[in-house]
Amino acid sequence: MALSSYDRLQVACYSRTLDSRLPVLRGKGAAHRLFTHLQQAPVGGDGSLAAALSVPGALPRLPGMTWIISDFWLEGGEEELSRSLSLLSGAGQETVLVHILSREELEPRLSGDLRLVDIETGTGKEVAVTGRVLEAYREELERYRQMLARVCAERGMTYVLIPDDMPLQEAVFGILAGAGLVKG
Repeated sequence: MALSSYDRLQVACYSRTLDSRLPVLRGKGAAHRLFTHLQQAPVGGDGSLAAALSVPGALPRLPGMTWIISDFWLEGGEEELSRSLSLLSGAGQETVLVHILSREELEPRLSGDLRLVDIETGTGKEVAVTGRVLEAYREELERYRQMLARVCAERGMTYVLIPDDMPLQEAVFGILAGAGLVKG
């Protein structure tokens, strides 16, 4: 969308450090370069938003709009999020948090004695999954999502949740348009 309206666009991928960054792009012709970069970007790791934004040169130099697309499993929770968003506000950024979760994270259908493995870190944990455990998980996930939304709202920022299996058209013209981020 930014490229089609000839806006400046820069993409940076972070975990705890800058993993990859494209120079500023403009115009529809840069779309192939953008998509190639995103397909080749490293994934995984135990990223820290605050650490990533503290890397020299990480913050935008000009006022503008910053979109953070993440699963937002932040080790530092609300404190890390608040610190990170304050850095972006100080840099004159209108910030949008796009929370991406898998359908399995949103609606887990597990039961029994299992070993759950974190796909990003490779660490695992033995758990006995019962209906009560799943209900506690759903409640905690909802509390966490509400915290993300509240922290954003307190700073005049936008928070949206998009399941990773949602078709792009539905995400853009449904969720993003509904939040006033794009025109439907």
